[in-house]
Amino acid sequence: MTLTAAPHTSVAIDKAAFGDLAATPETWLTTTDHRKVGGLLASAALLVGVAAIVLTGLVAMRLDAAVRGTLASSGLLNSSAEGGWSFLRLWNAAENALPLFVIAPLFLALATMAVPGLIGSNRLAFPRLQAFVLWGYVTAVALYIAAFTVVDGPPLWSASGAAPAGPANHATDLFAASLGVVGVILFAGAVNILATVLTQRAPGLRLDDIAPFAWAAMLSSAITVISMPVMIGGLLMSSLNVHVTGNLNSAPGFDWVWQHTVFLFGRPDALIVVLGALGVAAQIVTNRAGRPLIGGIASKVLMALFAALSLGVWATSNTAAMVQPTPNFLVGALAVPAGLLALVMLGTLAQGLKPNASLLFVVGVIILLALGAANVIAAAARGVETDLNPIWTIGQTLLLLVAAPLVGALGGLHEFAPLAWGRKAMEPIAGLVGLAAIGGGVFLAAGIAGIAYKSNLADKATVAAVAAGIGGLLLAGAVALTILNLLGSVAGKKGELVEVSSPALVEGEA
Repeated sequence: MTLTAAPHTSVAIDKAAFGDLAATPETWLTTTDHRKVGGLLASAALLVGVAAIVLTGLVAMRLDAAVRGTLASSGLLNSSAEGGWSFLRLWNAAENALPLFVIAPLFLALATMAVPGLIGSNRLAFPRLQAFVLWGYVTAVALYIAAFTVVDGPPLWSASGAAPAGPANHATDLFAASLGVVGVILFAGAVNILATVLTQRAPGLRLDDIAPFAWAAMLSSAITVISMPVMIGGLLMSSLNVHVTGNLNSAPGFDWVWQHTVFLFGRPDALIVVLGALGVAAQIVTNRAGRPLIGGIASKVLMALFAALSLGVWATSNTAAMVQPTPNFLVGALAVPAGLLALVMLGTLAQGLKPNASLLFVVGVIILLALGAANVIAAAARGVETDLNPIWTIGQTLLLLVAAPLVGALGGLHEFAPLAWGRKAMEPIAGLVGLAAIGGGVFLAAGIAGIAYKSNLADKATVAAVAAGIGGLLLAGAVALTILNLLGSVAGKKGELVEVSSPALVEGEA
């Protein structure tokens, strides 16, 4: 058995794609080149991420006051549900935006820009479809912002809250429309990525030999293709309910239908972003070690097992089981492939590596996922009643479904910059991004957990609330620095273009 590099993309194609990085805006706005489309989608998601994370940090600083019922009725983050800057309105806006409008699109952007190069192709299966995904995302974000800023109040329900009850207001209609559009574009993007991996691989490159991130992207896309139509259908049913009858939410079994269709944290695609982060980390380890992951195909089997077990979320009767101390067996079993894959990555690095700022993001993903597991054990030992203490669940959700995947996505943007626009991102800034992202995730989760672990929620938890706020601001700073780093790489001199190829090594038969 020999090790061979995956096929290079055409140098002529690389020059055609990257030679006009400083061209007119029209070139970028009308492009169907996957690297430019992926870069634009990532940039848009990062901008939305900065705003959503800042809101999360601000709201986290007031969680202590919220649980004690001492929020003022006026001023910033007031207690009025109808207030323009109310605590509940901003919290719902941030809570839904982070997984659906930031994390998931970021991984779709990474797959768009990197997967073709990782499988030895120079295009997606359907280039124009991904351009549709980009502008569909922009439309969905505009509808989402409008839903929380219209004059008749915030939406009456959210994708991470209780089942809707009618009648709907204009905000609810806009909110439902934004979810519908983002569902359609995530589905379309997943179809494109899945078709690309299955049909556009270089001659002789077997499916089980593709790069780790391409494998993770294929699995994530397959889960999204399976689950997203269910969400769209459930969303349509719920929207009709609030407009026509408003009584379905009280019908027997409707809560179960809601939890397994629209409810965001009860769906397999909510957990699949963790697989994306693990795929990025595995790719970085492969690149820096200069060899495949130890164990051969075992790492791909572990990723496939994680994807299959994520479907177990639908089988749970408790939609929050994945973040509670006593999870459903299928959901709790996700820790097994994730932990084993982390050990495989660490074992590969132990055999030798090339130091790089990207490795910070690998460490960050592993640390934050390990903290999530430790938090579950600690909560179980302390007897935390999560049904009576939703603050703990909020912190755990932010840790597992936002902070850890975000660290992985930021690491992917740094690692795949040459595939995206032919230039390397700046290492010093990438190092700062990694440190800020890891620290932000730790502070945010620890702060909210500190509030949740108070034996008496009437007690003040000022230090914990401030820590949560600092964590949110650190994460926002990491995202902002990433934007500046990518802009700097794009604005570099034309002579600094680097040859674009798949950096992964694949196994081939001798």
